[in-house]
Amino acid sequence: MSTPPEAVVIVNPTAGRGIAGKQVPEIRRLLGEKAAGWVWKYTQKRGDAEGMARQAAQAGAPLIVAVGGDGTLHEVVNGVLGSSSAVGLIPYGTGNDFARSLGLYGSLETACRTLTDGVVKHIDVGVIEGEGTEGERNFLVLSGTGFDARTAQTVNRGIRGLSGPLAYVWGAILTLREFQPFALTLTLDHEPPRKTKAMFVSFANVETTGGGMKIAPGARVDDGFLDICLVAEVSKLTLLYQLSQVFSGRHLLHPAVSLLRAQTLTVDATPPQPLLIDGEVCGTTPATVRLLPGVLPFMVPS
Repeated sequence: MSTPPEAVVIVNPTAGRGIAGKQVPEIRRLLGEKAAGWVWKYTQKRGDAEGMARQAAQAGAPLIVAVGGDGTLHEVVNGVLGSSSAVGLIPYGTGNDFARSLGLYGSLETACRTLTDGVVKHIDVGVIEGEGTEGERNFLVLSGTGFDARTAQTVNRGIRGLSGPLAYVWGAILTLREFQPFALTLTLDHEPPRKTKAMFVSFANVETTGGGMKIAPGARVDDGFLDICLVAEVSKLTLLYQLSQVFSGRHLLHPAVSLLRAQTLTVDATPPQPLLIDGEVCGTTPATVRLLPGVLPFMVPS
């Protein structure tokens, strides 16, 4: 029986506009001798990271590292979840919101040191299933429906010359021209259904989305709850202004904005709305959402 590798590092070389692949020599230098026996793998297409992570977990690798953005991390987590392997992250992406929540964003040295000298923290994972999602989908950062999902569709098609928060803001402006409020039915845990006209509703596992937009101030990855930001019907100009307030969390001061908490929920919309799942748009409402508390071992700074 072969001995499992100490760690498997899965690199998305195109992440961060190609920076991730170019930084591998520096990453290896910073990891030093402790990582001398680690196995390095490189993705070529969508889905590779999930397959590589699942194979590494089945082989018994105690640590599986994602080098890339939230999308790469999403795939690695889907491959690892349910195994005993811990996940590590060196963030290179557009949003990096999950990395921000764990103090891994902004310093390559800190991210590398966390892999060799950090500690394991058990974090929550969200699960969503809707029409056309082909079963349950896991998420680490955020899922939701309505205006935020439609904005993500616009951004994912590509906005020339922009990335990060500026891309999301410009994508929101472009999306707003055609967007209309929708009838929303939201049921949290065992509460009676809430019915309202809405602009969007987001189910957050961390504070920020879109590269630092503080959609759910106070949300934590280990508190056993999803933080739900519900925005009821407002004028298009009001929505645009409130989006500018999201970076500071001041959008919560508006009477049309509610921040709720739950472990399970159902969401339905008329007309049906697309679902946003960790930056990707997949399927539509109706959908069910639940939280799996503390199921994912993750390397964090000591």
